[in-house]
Amino acid sequence: MKLEDLQQELDEDLILDHTKLEYESGKNPVLYGKWLRHYSDCKRQILKYDIKKRQAIKEKLDYYTGRSDEVSMVRYEKSEMKTVLSADDEILKVDTTLQYWNILLDFCSSAMEAIKGKGFAIKNAIEIRKFEAGS
Repeated sequence: MKLEDLQQELDEDLILDHTKLEYESGKNPVLYGKWLRHYSDCKRQILKYDIKKRQAIKEKLDYYTGRSDEVSMVRYEKSEMKTVLSADDEILKVDTTLQYWNILLDFCSSAMEAIKGKGFAIKNAIEIRKFEAGS
């Protein structure tokens, strides 16, 4: 899942065909469900990568403190350990992936709000048509 793909997908989903308002009205809950699935997929990936990050931190902590099969030749003080762990390549890779999935999660949440807004726009367009027709 890529942010650019989701952005393009949302652009397509937010297009409102004023000639088919009833159809658009019926399609809106389906679109909301689609974005809810994307949201839950992102949430699942965040949980997965959060676990990977915790495991990587544990492995690196064991490595740097000499508690694993392989040990670091450099000794660090406890006060330095937080900085050393946060700068470790493996942890950075997992953390970057985790942050990316958080960005996708935020985007999906905003997309769900936009789809709700589209529902209100459809409702208003239908009411304007009724008003113009004299009903």
